[in-house]
Amino acid sequence: MFWSFLLAISSEFDVSVGRMSDKSDYAEFFRRGWELIRKLPSAEQRGDKPLGWFAKRHAKAAKELFDKCYAIEPGDSACLWALGKLEQAFGEHEKALAWFEQALAEQHDNLELIREASYSAMVLGKGKQAEELCRTAVDLSPKDQDLMANYALALLLNREGKRALGVATNAFRLNPEEGFSRDVLGYVKKVVDGKEDYPEHL
Repeated sequence: MFWSFLLAISSEFDVSVGRMSDKSDYAEFFRRGWELIRKLPSAEQRGDKPLGWFAKRHAKAAKELFDKCYAIEPGDSACLWALGKLEQAFGEHEKALAWFEQALAEQHDNLELIREASYSAMVLGKGKQAEELCRTAVDLSPKDQDLMANYALALLLNREGKRALGVATNAFRLNPEEGFSRDVLGYVKKVVDGKEDYPEHL
């Protein structure tokens, strides 16, 4: 009986040490992966251009690290966000959206997750889903003009020109000096006036 007790204690200790080791590994993988993500050009900087050779290497290395993080902590929203951002960088928006949706299942009100999910939805031409996500984002942060401008774009995908124009105008009025909302308003006006076709996707 004494030996059985010792074996039970030993087993519990091994499990405890294993968990501590996993957490330590997770923190290290996450730190290294985050450093690599920070080296990648933003979507605004890159535009429609694919990743360059060095950036692609950084992205692939980062994905390997965050895949390891996911194996340890599959429910961590920061890891899911990182995996989604990396898939966006690869142009894999279906996969990116799936990661963001998985994270949003637990964190419904996370604005950063909603923003990225709506962006991938718009790139994929999923207008209804994009509109719902953007509307949620605006409800959570009604003074954020970028989120409001995104909402206007989502409405355009659903051919809601008049509503898109009203939302884009409100976004512009929040800060007329800001470039993104001004550009969105100009684009929406062209679509509503028939000078541009309604977009199928971003």
